Amino acid sequence: MAGQPAKSRKILRDLWSGAHSLTVTDPRFTFASFSQLVQELISGTVRRHTFTQPELELLLDLQNSRIRKSSKPDVLRRYLRAAHTQFAQQGSILRFSNFMERENAPKSTPPPAMFATPAVPASVL
Repeated sequence: MAGQPAKSRKILRDLWSGAHSLTVTDPRFTFASFSQLVQELISGTVRRHTFTQPELELLLDLQNSRIRKSSKPDVLRRYLRAAHTQFAQQGSILRFSNFMERENAPKSTPPPAMFATPAVPASVL
């Protein structure tokens, strides 16, 4: 029994291993199941009691995120689209925390008009 807390800490440490995506190695994992969990989170009612590692990662990241309750369904819909795209291309699941970092990153905006290069060279004027 004394080994259990150490084993739990190791599992949690492994879960927070800073990877940008989760490589799916669990044979029980299907993207349909992951998608269903996200849909349950959007509706506000989770009906299951067992989770795969990617699903647990999502729940932990979601719990630690600072998202207004009113905007959570929209954020989760955008996340599900991004996760589906990455899963289809690479076979790995995008971490929710990395998705939020990308969402909150400053968007590159075009420079204001006063800094734009003039269409007519100054020597012509």
